[in-house]
Amino acid sequence: MPSKWRLLPNGEGEASFHYRFSECKFRKMMKGKRMTYRNELRFQPHDKSKPPLFKYPIECVYARPEGWVPPFLNPGSGVSSGHSKLVFHMALLNDQLTGVAKTNVIPLGSFMPIWAAVEQKSHQPLLLLMEECVAATTPEVHSGSQIYPIIGNKGCLFESKRGNSIFLPRYHSSAIILYLQSFKFGLGGEVYIHCNLVIWDHAALDASKKACHVREHGRWELLDDKSQSFLCQCCDSNYLKVDCKADYMTLVWMDSRSQADTSLFRLGSCFPTSFTPRDVFFNVEFNDCDFRRLVTGNELNYTNELVYPSFPGSNVLPFSHSIVCAYERPKDWYPMIYEPVFSTFGVEQLVFHLEIMNEDFSGPAESTSFHLGSLIPIMASVEQQSHQPLLVLLEECVAATTSDLRPGSDLYTIIDNKGCLVDSKTSRSKFEPRLESSELRLSLQAFRFALGQEVYIHCSIVAWDPHGLDDTRKACHYVKDYGWELLDDPASSDLCACCDSTCKSRKKRSLESDGLCPLRPLMRNGVQSQKRMREAEMRCLGKRLSEAKSGAF
Repeated sequence: MPSKWRLLPNGEGEASFHYRFSECKFRKMMKGKRMTYRNELRFQPHDKSKPPLFKYPIECVYARPEGWVPPFLNPGSGVSSGHSKLVFHMALLNDQLTGVAKTNVIPLGSFMPIWAAVEQKSHQPLLLLMEECVAATTPEVHSGSQIYPIIGNKGCLFESKRGNSIFLPRYHSSAIILYLQSFKFGLGGEVYIHCNLVIWDHAALDASKKACHVREHGRWELLDDKSQSFLCQCCDSNYLKVDCKADYMTLVWMDSRSQADTSLFRLGSCFPTSFTPRDVFFNVEFNDCDFRRLVTGNELNYTNELVYPSFPGSNVLPFSHSIVCAYERPKDWYPMIYEPVFSTFGVEQLVFHLEIMNEDFSGPAESTSFHLGSLIPIMASVEQQSHQPLLVLLEECVAATTSDLRPGSDLYTIIDNKGCLVDSKTSRSKFEPRLESSELRLSLQAFRFALGQEVYIHCSIVAWDPHGLDDTRKACHYVKDYGWELLDDPASSDLCACCDSTCKSRKKRSLESDGLCPLRPLMRNGVQSQKRMREAEMRCLGKRLSEAKSGAF
C-alpha cells in the first residue's frame, strides 16, 4: 500500500512508497558486478482474483559487495537437515573428486562433479537419490526465477540425454555423484543448482525411487542395478512438475513427442517463461494467466489449464492438462463482497441490496450453509429514500460455480425470461407475498448442483413503476395444479403466459416509468449477463452459498 497519498490540484493523485528492501517481497539478484532489487508496481482496484489494470517493473541497482558469495555456496557446498534429524550435504567437487572445489566458475562444456550425501550415523544402510534437480538464476526459486530442469520424473537425469552428463559409480550407498556437463543457461549471470534429495531402502527400488541416466548405447540405465533398467522406461514419457508457492507457481513440462513445438504451450492466457525443443517452463503469479480461485470447504484452490493447441498439418494432437494448486483455507477467511448483505449503487444514489436472510426474513442469515431440499430465504430491495414508490423485480438469476460468470462456468437457471421463476416448476421455490413494494422475497429450495463446490447466485435486479407491469417487468412463479401466477396481481397472471415460451414487450409502457428508474450500473461488481438489460436495471453479484452437508446444493 502507498505510504502516502495526496490529491493534486489538477484532479490527479500522487502515491508515495517508502519501504525497505526486506519488505514488499523485493527479489534480490546478483549478476556479474551488480546487485539488483526487483519488484513490480501494480494498480489493482479489484480483488486479487482479477488481473491488475496495469503493471510497471521497478529496479534498484547497486555495485556488488566485494567478496560476496551466497551464504550456502562457500563457494560450492551446503548442508541441510531433513526428517528424523538426518543431515544432508551437497558440494561442488574439484576435478580429482578429492575435495570441495575452490571456484564455482565453470567453463561451458566442462564437467561439474556434484556430490550429495547423507550422514548414516546409527541408521541401517541408506540409499541416497536425487529426485529432482534444476538450475535457476536465483539462490531461491521464486516468481521471476528462470529454471532449467536437470533431473526430474523421480530420478531421471534428463541432461544425460541432451549431453554427456552421467551418475558416477557409487563408493557408498549414502552418497551419489552427479557428473554434470555445463550447459548454456543464464548467460552473463550466476546459476544456482537446486536439488531435492531423498533416502530410500536400497532393496526396494521402483519407478518413483531410482537413479537413471542414458549411457553410450542411447538407452536409459539404472545406476544401482542394470538388470532393473526397465524401471527407467518412464523417463521418456511426458513429465509434469508443478511447484505451488505462496502467491505464484512454477511448472515444468517435458514432452516426449519429438515433433511437438514447445513454443505453442500455454498456461491459461500465458506464454512460456522459457522453452527448449523438449522442455517448457512457466513461472507465473496467480493474478496472471486467468487463474480461477475457488474456495471449497477448508481448501483454497487455484486452477488453470496447460494447453497444447497444435497447428495445421501437425501430426501431434492437441491436448490439455488441468493444473491445480491447493492450499489450506485461511482462518477466518470470508470474501469481502460476499457478506450476507450485498449493496450497490445506482443513479441518483439509489442503493440496492441483495441479502441471504434467516428463516423468517427478520434479518441477515448467520450462515450460508444449507441442507439439500431446505429453503434459502433471499431478499432483494432498494432504498426508497425520497423517491415515489419503486417496485423491485428479479429479472434474471443463475447459480454458478464461480464468483464471476466466465466461459467454463457451470450454470443453473433459477429466474429467466424477464422474471419467471423457472425453478418453481420442479421444486418448492416461490416468491413470498410482499410487505413493501421495494422488497422482493424469494424462498429458493436448495438443489443438487456442483457437488463438492461452492455455489454463487448471480442476479439482475430491476426497479420499476408498480403500476407498469407487463410481459417483461413481472415476478411470476409456478403454482402446482394452477400454473403460472403473477405475484403482485394474480388476476393479471396472463402476463406470465409467456414463461413457457419467450417474453417480449407489448410496447405499452406507463407514462411514469421513464422518469422513475432511468438506472445504469455505475458499480459493476456483478456479472455481464448473456442478455442485454434495458431501461431501469442494476446488476448485483450474488451471495456465496456453501455446499450443503449432504454433499449437494
